[in-house]
Amino acid sequence: MKLGWCNSALILLGVTTSTVSLIALAWFSLRNDADSWNGLEGAPLRIEARGSDRDWNFSYFGPDGTLDTADDVKSTGELSLPLGAEVVIDLRSDDFIYAFSCPDLGLKEIAVPDLEFSLSFTAERPGEFNLLMDPMCGFRLPPGETMGRIKVASASEFHQWLRKH
Repeated sequence: MKLGWCNSALILLGVTTSTVSLIALAWFSLRNDADSWNGLEGAPLRIEARGSDRDWNFSYFGPDGTLDTADDVKSTGELSLPLGAEVVIDLRSDDFIYAFSCPDLGLKEIAVPDLEFSLSFTAERPGEFNLLMDPMCGFRLPPGETMGRIKVASASEFHQWLRKH
């Protein structure tokens, strides 16, 4: 079977279009950019806050959307958030009953061993805010000490923070 020049041109156009599409798809899916991070493409930013030994340990779900994988970012005592982001925090505890409390942002929920709680909110105010320790089980931090802080900053500052961690 002999192909005419018109059929050859159509085949070449199809192959070229497919190749360009595959290259573009690979580039977009493989780029290591903080914009592809969980929560920055319309879905809520998911973070696990785990109380352990009187500290808050934060794990940011990575681009794969699965916790405890190599692409997760972990932080102790510092919860960094992009301004305007919808956030879902999954609260867990390894040892005590903890209160995740930040009155400046109107946040308060508990973390209890073997139970799951979550807290949803939008980070609407820039700044740094204290995570307070509400007395539970008779334990109190010394005056002026906190269990951590929440830092709400611009998306570009959040991207820089992610890259550092």
